[in-house]
Amino acid sequence: MRTNWQLTAGILSAEVCHELVDFCKNKLTLDDASVFSGGGPEARQTKVGWTTDPKVLTLIENYALKANREAFNFKVDFLPPVQFAEYGTGGHYDWHHDVHWESAGRYDRKLSVVIQLSDPTQYQGGEFQFREVETPLAFKQQGSILVFPSYLLHRVTPIENGTRHSLVGWMEGPHWA
Repeated sequence: MRTNWQLTAGILSAEVCHELVDFCKNKLTLDDASVFSGGGPEARQTKVGWTTDPKVLTLIENYALKANREAFNFKVDFLPPVQFAEYGTGGHYDWHHDVHWESAGRYDRKLSVVIQLSDPTQYQGGEFQFREVETPLAFKQQGSILVFPSYLLHRVTPIENGTRHSLVGWMEGPHWA
């Protein structure tokens, strides 16, 4: 049976999640996010920063490669900088996929990895959802890591109050055939 996603619920401790948030907020410059398909605040309202910290890259890569071995078997061999995202009140990201089909680059995003860093009791809204496949409800648990094919449509619903933090990385490989 094919798998739509791989979830490791609550694998990172609250302490590790807090350390990652503190590291990103103190070391990265957060700017308004953009989307490669265009659109402004109506499509996405998020602050993001980028990191190449070896610990963060290794964390993302290890879970991506494990999920790839167990479920997807995609040809992936490159991990670009990882995105730290901060969704404040009103923050959201409308339906999108992570593959930039118009890119002239050598690689396509093939696996998306999202790490839920926030305690879900500290914000309302901000639900991660898939459009065409079931959404793993346990992903909202702090410290959860979700890996899925980058072509799946997904979104983050508007934050009603509080703040949601996440790390997002993409394993890339040769263009989709």
